[in-house]
Amino acid sequence: MTKRWWGLALALLLSASPLPLFAQEITGHINGRVTDEKGDPIPGVKVALTSPVLMGERVTTTSELGTYAFTALPPGMYALKFEASGFKTLIRTDIEVRVGFTATINVKLEVAAIEESVTVVGETPILDVSTTQVGVNYTERLLKELPTARDIWVTLAMTPGITMIGRHDVGGSTAGTQTGYRNYGAQGQNWPNIDGVITAEGSAAAGFYYDYGAFTEMQIVAASNSAEVPVPGTFINTVIKTGTNEFHGDFYVDYEREGWNSDNVKGRSYRLPTGAILPLVDMGIPRAAKIKLYNDWNANAGGRIIRDKLWWFASWRDQRNHAGALGWVS
Repeated sequence: MTKRWWGLALALLLSASPLPLFAQEITGHINGRVTDEKGDPIPGVKVALTSPVLMGERVTTTSELGTYAFTALPPGMYALKFEASGFKTLIRTDIEVRVGFTATINVKLEVAAIEESVTVVGETPILDVSTTQVGVNYTERLLKELPTARDIWVTLAMTPGITMIGRHDVGGSTAGTQTGYRNYGAQGQNWPNIDGVITAEGSAAAGFYYDYGAFTEMQIVAASNSAEVPVPGTFINTVIKTGTNEFHGDFYVDYEREGWNSDNVKGRSYRLPTGAILPLVDMGIPRAAKIKLYNDWNANAGGRIIRDKLWWFASWRDQRNHAGALGWVS
């Protein structure tokens, strides 16, 4: 079997805010409450939000109850700055926002005799206490570092609550091949989408092959989907990278040929009850389906055209997989 396909993803960010139509599916949120040292709410606190994935700075003020909120945030790392007259300025950094994630950041401001600033770095991990979904968010770092065949089906196989149907990937043996799966015993009625665009076929399959290197995050929900997902099956939510104010890029190459394969059939024998020794191949035990040739080239880059106003991002992938079919002459 020979499979060759090309992947191309091109994303241009043309406004200072995410697309509102898909904001509930491909973004996250930050909210919280600001109080003084006695626990009383502080209204009118200026709260500024910055991130490499944001165009410019977002600013809001706390309500009479001391609450604030930032919605429709692209996945990434954020920093918050809290400023109020008569209080020390507080800066909270290293806040990670993931797809479908709500980070609640409650802070206490200290009274300041003079103008002072306090920076909080690497505080306790942030948990989303507002969701009941059962799933995993694979960040860009995980997608890069996990030693997999670089496709969504291998990622599905790693997700709790999901069982793969049919062939299992061994050393990338199913790379470039769609594989069936089910969640908690239910099969079908899955809901894959990219940047909020549904890509499912009529059979609820993924629809096409993906440019894996273009993803900044992949959220896989195996159970308890939110109201935005109209099916009970697996929700596959992927988000494409964007440009930033700084130029950046990645290059990936993978190569494998038949001579690098091995199996536990060739050269092995079995002793029969009669004492005769037969090679496993002569007993009709087939050798594993070998990868004849495998190439995976993936490159992407992004940056700015106008700082904080117009960004660009492009990704290219060429994956070729020549694999032998088990039990057939190839």
